[in-house]
Amino acid sequence: MAATPKKLRSDSVIGSLPPDIRAEVDAMVVSNASGRAIRDYLAEQGIRLSLNSVHQYINRTQGQDDLATLAAIARTINSAPTEGMTEAMRCRVKQRAFEFALDSSTDPKALVQLVKLVNDSERVGLMRRQVELAEIRAAEAVLAKAMSPEVQEILHGAATHEEKIAMLRPILFGETKPYTPTFTEA
Repeated sequence: MAATPKKLRSDSVIGSLPPDIRAEVDAMVVSNASGRAIRDYLAEQGIRLSLNSVHQYINRTQGQDDLATLAAIARTINSAPTEGMTEAMRCRVKQRAFEFALDSSTDPKALVQLVKLVNDSERVGLMRRQVELAEIRAAEAVLAKAMSPEVQEILHGAATHEEKIAMLRPILFGETKPYTPTFTEA
């Protein structure tokens, strides 16, 4: 989902440019031409436009491109596993967000998106660690129960495999309790 530039005002000079001239101006913006060069090109075409208007258009166009780039980066990072992301990498992303914030030409929406990206990365890492710890605790609890004399007696007994599983399941994992939903009136 690429970001699209905000629609230009219908009464603006740059918004009412002919398509061929507009395409050339956009190409000049993409090639990082200066505002003065763009204004001079427009003057050659017989279009008078202030340097301030040209710079506003450049900032709007480049800001939307930056926002689209950040969205693509965010999608890529969110789809990548974070288990290999070290603390140093997280610090570098935070530092880049700070530098991005200090840049006066930065679009606030892009900065917010970058900060959300950092926070999401940290939250995912914390949640992954909590799940790992819960799995370890559950495995330790099952292992402790599995080593009990009661379980060992069942394992070495003469029952069939299915009977052993049926006897061990409530000991190792607890009784299965039926769930009865309760409804409250709102």
